[in-house]
Amino acid sequence: METNVFENDYVRFEFIEGVLKGTYKDDKVGLETAKKIVEKRLEFTKNKTYPIMITEVGLKQIDREARTFLSSEEAAVGLSASALISKSALTRHLANFFLKITVRRGKLPARVFSNEKEAIEWLKSFD
Repeated sequence: METNVFENDYVRFEFIEGVLKGTYKDDKVGLETAKKIVEKRLEFTKNKTYPIMITEVGLKQIDREARTFLSSEEAAVGLSASALISKSALTRHLANFFLKITVRRGKLPARVFSNEKEAIEWLKSFD
């Protein structure tokens, strides 16, 4: 890992204890933004595989096309596991439901957490 942080208008990526942390900065993510986020992630990680922890800071909406893309095999390239951090009980409930009907059907292990420390410990097992 040469560079520890990448940031643009819609996402910030950084490495924490060997885990890639992604923070959405835009309040709404559409399909084109979702594709750019994946493209920038792959560039930042130099196409290597890492577990990822996503935080929802600033994010209010992901449209259907973006959700479909982000749960696809194409978007999961370079990911060994995924954790979503949410402070809101309602958001965690909705995220768990989303994971059950989309991501978990695939091969990418995914869970929702309320704090980063627990998520990082879980994700480290997928290094």
